[in-house]
Amino acid sequence: MMLSSGRLVSFGSLLGRRGTLGRRYLCVKGGNVSGSVKGGKSAPTTGSGAGSKARPERKQEYMGTFQRSNVDRFPKVIIMAMAIGVAGGTLSVITFFSDMANMEEGDNFSDSLLFVTEPVTHTKFPLTLNGYAFHDSTHWLVTSSVRCMLNLCAFEKARAYSYAVYFSSEAALACKDAKTEQDIVDKVLPKAICSIEAESASDDSDLPAFIPAKKFQGQKNGYVFKMDNSNGGLGYHKDEYATVAAATSMQVSYPSLVLRLVMLHDKGGDHIAHGFDRALLGRIRSAQGDSKTGTGKTALRKLNRFVEKHEWKKGTILEFTRLPEGFVDVSVDGSKVLTLRSEAFSWALFDTYLGPKGHLDATGKEQLLERTKEVALLLDE
Repeated sequence: MMLSSGRLVSFGSLLGRRGTLGRRYLCVKGGNVSGSVKGGKSAPTTGSGAGSKARPERKQEYMGTFQRSNVDRFPKVIIMAMAIGVAGGTLSVITFFSDMANMEEGDNFSDSLLFVTEPVTHTKFPLTLNGYAFHDSTHWLVTSSVRCMLNLCAFEKARAYSYAVYFSSEAALACKDAKTEQDIVDKVLPKAICSIEAESASDDSDLPAFIPAKKFQGQKNGYVFKMDNSNGGLGYHKDEYATVAAATSMQVSYPSLVLRLVMLHDKGGDHIAHGFDRALLGRIRSAQGDSKTGTGKTALRKLNRFVEKHEWKKGTILEFTRLPEGFVDVSVDGSKVLTLRSEAFSWALFDTYLGPKGHLDATGKEQLLERTKEVALLLDE
C-alpha cells in the first residue's frame, strides 16, 4: 500500500476498526514508518533525513472503548416494557383465577366476555351466563329481540327495552331434535303441568291471603306467621309455596331458563307494570284453566308492586330465572330481589317472549331454532 508523505493516518483505520484501539497515530514520511508502537512506548525513529529529530518518548495511554454487545445495544425502554408486560400478565392470571373462584361460590350470574349484538338497538348481550349455583352452570343465548310500544319498532322512542333468552345446557339438549320453534316451546314450556298447580290452589281459594296479627297466636294450617311489608305487614300469610310445592315437586323438574331485559330509556315503574299486566294476565288465566284467582295472579301482583316502586333508568337489567321447580327468581342488575312461586306465572312469562303469539319476531324465531340446535350439537359431541 502506498501512503502519502507527511500524512497522519489513524492506526485504527488501517485495521478497519475505527476507535477500537484508541487514538494512536503514525507519522509516515518518505514511505518509511516512524513512531511505530511496540510494548506501549514509542520506538526510535528509523527514517533518514537532515531534518529528522527523535521524538521524546511518552507513555501511550489507551483511550478507546470496547464495542457494545448486542444486549447492550437493545433499547432499555423495550426491556422495561417487556418486564411490565410480564408483571401485568401475571397479575391478570391471578385476578382471573380469583374471579373464577368467586364466581363458582356465588349465587349470581356472571357474564361471559363474548357478546352478541341485537341488530335493532345494538344492545350487547353476553353469549353465556355462568355461575348459576342452583341447577346448571352455563346458560346459552338462543335469541334476542326488542319490545316496542304498539310494535312501532321503527321509531327509536317507541322502543321500551331489548331482551334476550338463555337456555341451560339441559334445556338445549332437550331440544336437539326440534324441527320448528314450536317444538322448542312445547319442550321447555309444558302448559299441562300448570293445571296441577291450579287444582292444588283451588282447594283453599276461599281462604284469605293474609290475616293480620300483632303477635304469634299459634300455628294455623296453610299459613305462615311473618312480616311481609309488600303483602300487608305482620301476620299470617297464606303459604302458597308449601301447597303448590307439595303437589308438583314429585311430578316435574323444569330445565332452567333466563330472560334478560335491558331498559332502553328512563321509564317509570307504573309504565313497566302496566306492560306486564297487559302481556301476562290473559296468559296466566289460560294457564290456570281460565280461573281469575290463583298463584299466577298473586305472583303478577307481587311483581308489579315491586316494579311500581322504582324508576327504571336506561341500561338497568331486569332478569327472570326459571328454577327447576318452575318458580321464578327476579334480579335487578345482578342482585336477587324476589321469588315468584307460581308455575302459571313462569309459563305465562316465557310464553310471552318465546311463544307463537308472543313478542318474538320472525327473525328472532329463526335464531331460536338455529342457535338452540347449534348449542345442542356442541354439547352433544
